[in-house]
Amino acid sequence: MNTCRRVSVFLSFVAFCAAVAMIGTALATESWVQATPVFEEQNTTGNSVHAGLFWGVRRLNYGLGVRENRFSVFDELNKGVSFMTKSIWVCIVVFAALSLLWTTVGIVFSLVNTVIKPIETIAGPIGIYLWSGLACTWLSFLEHNSSFSFARIFKCHRARLKS
Repeated sequence: MNTCRRVSVFLSFVAFCAAVAMIGTALATESWVQATPVFEEQNTTGNSVHAGLFWGVRRLNYGLGVRENRFSVFDELNKGVSFMTKSIWVCIVVFAALSLLWTTVGIVFSLVNTVIKPIETIAGPIGIYLWSGLACTWLSFLEHNSSFSFARIFKCHRARLKS
């Protein structure tokens, strides 16, 4: 394999590593949802809620100072008081896990193809296209599911508050 092709396969390895880092960061962050609760009866400030896929933090002031409370999104899903439904949460986690899986497979195959002479099968450069395509497909499902489902949920809550 010529040098140009080997360098391009190595660059795909670097891109796969960057994708794994971004997916991992997205799963680990607690900034998927941020809100500022407003209490109508009290004039309090400093209220905030932010949550990720697994954990979140509530900072609420009931008039005696800000209280910080960490919570598990999974526990709130089981209680039925979460900011999303359980089916949406499961789909987001599954799509992120599948994209992480295919990106990891892409890392392995691009590293192998950089070190040894690749064969022209699924384990070669054609496989790198397949793994990156599968990872992008699952990431697009994740993006579509999370953005449109959150928008639908918040639109329903806003309509309920107005009525």
